[in-house]
Amino acid sequence: MKVKKKMSDIEFEPFINELTEDGKFVYHQMINNEYEAVGGYPEHLPDQIISEPFVEPIASLDEQAKGSRSPIAYEATQMLLAKWTIICVNDSFLVYNERYGFFGEHTDRQLEILVRKSVSKTVDKHLNAASMRDVLHRLRSTPVLQVDPLDLDSHRLVVNFRNGVYDIVFDRMELHSPEWRFTSFINADFRQDDDNNGRQFLQFLEECTNGDTKKINSLQEVSGYVIGNEWRAKKFFALIGVPHSGKSVWLTIWK
Repeated sequence: MKVKKKMSDIEFEPFINELTEDGKFVYHQMINNEYEAVGGYPEHLPDQIISEPFVEPIASLDEQAKGSRSPIAYEATQMLLAKWTIICVNDSFLVYNERYGFFGEHTDRQLEILVRKSVSKTVDKHLNAASMRDVLHRLRSTPVLQVDPLDLDSHRLVVNFRNGVYDIVFDRMELHSPEWRFTSFINADFRQDDDNNGRQFLQFLEECTNGDTKKINSLQEVSGYVIGNEWRAKKFFALIGVPHSGKSVWLTIWK
């Protein structure tokens, strides 16, 4: 390579390395028959100019991926959080289910699969085991994702159904939202316009208890604990009765 020295610049063919007023060299390259600045030399240029210029171009995503796993892990984390609502509870990952309005716990392996489903092909191509561990570490250590276990299922006078959240006090339906922090849902739709007023349920209670008021009240109480978020009852419930009296049916309903 031919080197020419001038008072204020050093010229490489087809490169131009201009010395600026603050003592730094700016690297230029011929693009479309014009020289354009594309990088710079180190602040302290050695006395002897090397044959190839030192350039600091902006690296592409592929180049970043090869050079450092941290940027790729960061990109993967951002892509994941852009598509999913995730919280961390005592190092466990919970991912929000938009359809049914609850947070389901995910193992590390399940979350790794979710990460690969959420990132671009370019990021996925460079997302190795070390980078994946970095993603999980970033999630576990991000302050805004941390949630106290006591904040889960803390709304006791609402019930999470498939089609929304039923407010028992105001007798109205609310929309699903991660703000409720539910960890389960009732696999049934709540229909406010249903005009049977629970007649079938009351009839079943009457038949399986032979009209025993105490048993009816106890079964209704257990049902309330099962479908709601009230857990402070200091009671123990057991189903005792003759065969074919409805015990297995109740277990199926509560399940």
